[in-house]
Amino acid sequence: MKIHIKFPSGATKDVIGEWKGFEKISKESSAVAIKLKDGTMFLGDPRSVYREIDTDKVLYNPKDFVDEMNPNMADWMRKNPEWPHPELLL
Repeated sequence: MKIHIKFPSGATKDVIGEWKGFEKISKESSAVAIKLKDGTMFLGDPRSVYREIDTDKVLYNPKDFVDEMNPNMADWMRKNPEWPHPELLL
């Protein structure tokens, strides 16, 4: 699966791998996981938007996981309610 990532900073990244989704690693750590073709795990910023490139389907909207994020990430999301911008979720 080809996945496009839009970070809160405005940066983007495309990766190819198996979608795993949101992972609560510990009380203080959470990430979005994608298993890459070489078998390694890509652990991405849970504040980012993840979209399948071929179908344009939103795989992950950070607003749906705020209460499960680590406290620092959740606090950032609450202080930045405009993120993600609605056009990223269409």
